[in-house]
Amino acid sequence: MLILVILSGIILLWPMHNFQFAVAQGDHGRDLYAFDQVWKGQLPYKDFLWFYGPFMPYYYGLFLKIFGLNIKSVLIGKIFCELIGGIFIFLIGRTIASAWAGFWAAVWFWLFWENFIYTYNHVGAVIVLLGCLYGLFQYLYFKKEFYVPWIFGGLFLIGLIKINFGLMNLILFCILLGRKKPAYLLWGLFTLIGWAAVYALFVKGLSLSEIWQCFPYTTGIGNDESPPPSLLGSMNSWLSKMQDGINSNKTNWVLIGLLIVSVPRAIYRKKYADKHFMTTLLILTAFYLVNLHEFIKSGVAYRTAWAQPIMFILIFFFVDYIGKEGNKLFYWIVTGIIGITMLYGAFTMFHKINAYKTPSHFIALPRGQIYTSQ
Repeated sequence: MLILVILSGIILLWPMHNFQFAVAQGDHGRDLYAFDQVWKGQLPYKDFLWFYGPFMPYYYGLFLKIFGLNIKSVLIGKIFCELIGGIFIFLIGRTIASAWAGFWAAVWFWLFWENFIYTYNHVGAVIVLLGCLYGLFQYLYFKKEFYVPWIFGGLFLIGLIKINFGLMNLILFCILLGRKKPAYLLWGLFTLIGWAAVYALFVKGLSLSEIWQCFPYTTGIGNDESPPPSLLGSMNSWLSKMQDGINSNKTNWVLIGLLIVSVPRAIYRKKYADKHFMTTLLILTAFYLVNLHEFIKSGVAYRTAWAQPIMFILIFFFVDYIGKEGNKLFYWIVTGIIGITMLYGAFTMFHKINAYKTPSHFIALPRGQIYTSQ
């Protein structure tokens, strides 16, 4: 099954290795400049302005070194992250529900995740978080203590990609693991010390104002200076975002329909008394909400992309867990609907991308070498 997942990911992601819907001179240009500078031996913060953690410029710099100094090399690095992310989603789904639940969630992620339209940086943190979640479920359900250092190593890496997401997820992991063994809280302390040491090395010699330029966490999140909305305002923005997302893609109605059918079945079958079901549901919901913290703080709709992969896992876990208990015909009908929906989504995506792969949409500059929709 894992081989099928990997092959599906390669097929679905390959069209994106030389295509990007839009390239922004400001946001993407900043990232590309950073990757180029690191490739030349410069340091983030000291030698160029950088708003995020120091890890991803080195990651993408490696791809520039291997595949050449152009945007296509960066996109290859990005889709490699997405491939690994889908594999982790499959492994999580297989652990908490079934192999097919993991497969459908992974394919849905590759087809429909909105991703980050303004930076190449954040995808790395999302993928590492999915790896940490896989380790958490392996530890909780199979007592595999090997995954505890795996989890905290991943959290350390997340903090070197986007520090606030590293910190928020570290707190939640410490709560969950610390209840099992309070000694695991020491891993959290070591993670904090590690972050402090790495960031101190990178900003050593800089003035406070220079450091603050790279980490402007005063009013907004990251480099956003907009005032924070009220909690009610954030909820309204979330509902509006969900409505826009559902209406913009007909395939989302399939998930809504499946949930409408599954929720009453869950209540009827008293799934709230199933410890495994409720524990998994609560853990996924908690991580979904924690990774919405930038959206809750800012009300900026595209920041829901941080939590979307967890939502996909949550939905397919719920539908699979409810669907496979009871009428088998119902389960296979649901499976068929999901499969047809994903085939339609894949066909639509391929058709849309190929329509732009024409000479007029090609950036022929040596450092370009990709197609865009612009």
